[in-house]
Amino acid sequence: MIKYTEEQLLKLQSTQLEMLVELDRICRKHDIRYSLDSGTLLGAVRHEGFIPWDDDIDVAMLRSEYRKFRRAAKKDLDKERFFLQDRWSDKSYRWGYPKIRRNGTASVREGQEHIKCHTGINIDILVVDNVPDSEYLRKKHLKACEYVRACMYSAVGRFSESDQKKKARYEKLSHVPRWLFFLYRDLLVLSTAWKRTKLVSHLTLPYAPGTYGVPRECFDEMVDVDFEGYRFRAFKKWDLYLRTLYGDYMNLPSVKEPHIFMSEIKFTPLAIPWISSRSPDYKEEDRVIPKEWERIVYKTNKSKKKIICYGISIYAIQKDGQALLEKLKNNLTIFKECAGDVAVVIRPQALIKEWLPERSPELWKGYEDIMNEYKNSGLFIIDEVSRSEQIVSCSDAYYGDWCSIVWWFWQAKKPIMIENASVN
Repeated sequence: MIKYTEEQLLKLQSTQLEMLVELDRICRKHDIRYSLDSGTLLGAVRHEGFIPWDDDIDVAMLRSEYRKFRRAAKKDLDKERFFLQDRWSDKSYRWGYPKIRRNGTASVREGQEHIKCHTGINIDILVVDNVPDSEYLRKKHLKACEYVRACMYSAVGRFSESDQKKKARYEKLSHVPRWLFFLYRDLLVLSTAWKRTKLVSHLTLPYAPGTYGVPRECFDEMVDVDFEGYRFRAFKKWDLYLRTLYGDYMNLPSVKEPHIFMSEIKFTPLAIPWISSRSPDYKEEDRVIPKEWERIVYKTNKSKKKIICYGISIYAIQKDGQALLEKLKNNLTIFKECAGDVAVVIRPQALIKEWLPERSPELWKGYEDIMNEYKNSGLFIIDEVSRSEQIVSCSDAYYGDWCSIVWWFWQAKKPIMIENASVN
């Protein structure tokens, strides 16, 4: 088993990010709805990027959207770099969800060394299907899904399972032909495809015990969210989705390690250097001070003040609560005193105003009041819309909560100070 070094994990995440950018490009071009999913969606909300120890990327889409994506990818996917892997494109592939693989790389899961399919570093496309509305039929449907999943996993479980009864079952199921368990899966899809249902699920991936799927309504509307300085699509009802999957998803887990165990990992020497996929894509206009900033940035004698980007994140508000509000108040006083020489660009995470009012109305009221003080003072720039590249390029330093833009300031070799709400 490979235990990632910090550099390997960053390389892995950067390779996956490269594939996500490609998927997003195709989906936007062809008006295909998708969302970041699972830990990737959680990372976007809580960290504005990867959960620091996460080692995979998941996206979700309805089956109808995946059919559109598959057709579009035949024409538009950069096939020199990427391979869309599913049951049709790779005859040795036996899993129930498609992947985009990075050609010229290797990422082999422990226990799957003998499965001879394309094994490049990948991102998962989790295609969802309807779940019956009847409680009785849901239980039957879940059992059928578990059977299909066991058939798919049997080629691995027959060797790696330690429980002898389960191992014997996997041995028997390993003789079920690939075409047959995929046919059974297809029949499951068709059995509920005739009308809209309340829940949908990834039929060949497990959910928490007692959970049959996720709300279908989450797939109705998408919004843009920040992830590693890029903007990707996510459920507008991301809070409902994440609460369904994780409960209180803002609490950090006690175990902070990658959850996929590899026996081999290899990065392509042919690719653009790994770090570049997480580097700002600076354009000429990004180096120009936005007109909306000019009144605050320039002194009366036309000289420019130092510009500090001040970042505020959802996770910090949830974690520190009232202490963070006190910090915001104290900073307001300090920033006012320095306003003659320093221009502060306040960059609150865009999702705060969607999440906080419902989850903590009292905290939202306090936060909103303080932000109105900043706004009404006329001394600060509150910017939620400028490109991250422009903010990094125009700013002289970063101060505030940890979020994905910090990585870009670090690459730009600009000073960074991470805020500590407990220190006033």
